[in-house]
Amino acid sequence: MFLCGFYMKTRVIYAANCWSCNLCALFATMKDAGLNSCDIIAYQAAIRSVLLLVHPEILSPASTSTYRKAITMAKPLKQKAYDSIRSKILNCEYPPNLFLNEDILCKELNVSRTPIRDALSRLEQENLVTIMPKKGIIVSPLTINEINMIYETRLLIEPYILATYGCRITDVKEARLREILKKASSSHDNLQLFYALDDEYHRIIVELCENKYLIQCYENIHAQNLRLRIISGNMNRERLDASQHEHDEISAFILRKDYQKAAEAMRTHLLISKDSAFKVILDGNINI
Repeated sequence: MFLCGFYMKTRVIYAANCWSCNLCALFATMKDAGLNSCDIIAYQAAIRSVLLLVHPEILSPASTSTYRKAITMAKPLKQKAYDSIRSKILNCEYPPNLFLNEDILCKELNVSRTPIRDALSRLEQENLVTIMPKKGIIVSPLTINEINMIYETRLLIEPYILATYGCRITDVKEARLREILKKASSSHDNLQLFYALDDEYHRIIVELCENKYLIQCYENIHAQNLRLRIISGNMNRERLDASQHEHDEISAFILRKDYQKAAEAMRTHLLISKDSAFKVILDGNINI
């Protein structure tokens, strides 16, 4: 019954060609149908998304501003808390072994305990935090064993994909690899950009694979690998230059369509990266 009324009200508003004025009437129909405010905001966002694509000219700047605000408000607090905490863990703003305090997180994100606890529960499932009853929450450490497992997985996947699926690389992707190398060579003063480019470089190669299970396996270690890349790079800046040269060598073989040599170069690159990560930990630069 509600859907019928919703549809008819939408038709009337569309005919009137004045969305900013008549949306209130549409929301009244929703409210009468028993929808809560969150649902209404979500519908508002959806409607305005369609309008921006189909009839952008009938949305005034004020209406567009309202739309953007609705999109922001529609995002659940639980998701906001999860995204924020996860990002800080992956960027090592919350480094390995850091104890997290629920009260401090609530103040930082301006939310109640419920979204924080939901976010921490999800992050525990991803092995990014460890929740210890009556003790607290700790950002998961990067141990020798963890590093070994990450690189064991990468060594099995990435060289194999290059050797087996390298022939699937397109001219567009080859051009993007060259662009990444060019940008990375001048971004050592912007580590966040450098790490993002490094991640994209490896993703382009992995996504050549047609085996969804191999890609899923790579995704399972992706978050931990991001942390490891940042810690290793921050603690050993010389490694950034060396990594750049190794990527250049891999790309040179790809451009020559010698995918077996590219796979061997990738294997060498990963082994050197693994040794560098071990060195950072064994030198005592981070806690484990």
